[in-house]
Amino acid sequence: MPVDKTWLSKWFVDSYLRKCFHLCPDNIARLFHDVSTTTKLQNAVSATVAWKFDNSLLDLWNASDFIEYHVCTSAF
Repeated sequence: MPVDKTWLSKWFVDSYLRKCFHLCPDNIARLFHDVSTTTKLQNAVSATVAWKFDNSLLDLWNASDFIEYHVCTSAF
């Protein structure tokens, strides 16, 4: 089977993106249900990147809060 851009894109979507998009909100996850064209795939990935970027500070704050709580409640 020849490996071309189309095959590699399908493999990447099926092997990685479909396993991870469930972490996204429903409106973004739905975009991955139909990635039959390059444009649809680009739109889905762009929406995911934008959502992750918009939430990166919140993720950092949550991690910091979690660590602070566990450090403060640990017995030394």
